[in-house]
Amino acid sequence: MMEHKDNFEEDELITLAQIFTNVEFLGCRYPPQTMKRIAKLAEKVSAKYKESRKNKLKRTFVEASDAAEQKAKRTFKN
Repeated sequence: MMEHKDNFEEDELITLAQIFTNVEFLGCRYPPQTMKRIAKLAEKVSAKYKESRKNKLKRTFVEASDAAEQKAKRTFKN
């Protein structure tokens, strides 16, 4: 938000920041025009964030059925 605080009214900036967060962290999608606008505004911000996360541990999500299957396979082996 600090990157663009002088370019937008506070309410609009908060909305754009929430959309950015939803896209980056939750994988949400918005209409193409909104996605383009967020991508343009987030160029510097997301580059800095991604660089800071480069060597961090990454989470991997699996479906519950896959996890249950793997657990079952371990149970039967023991």
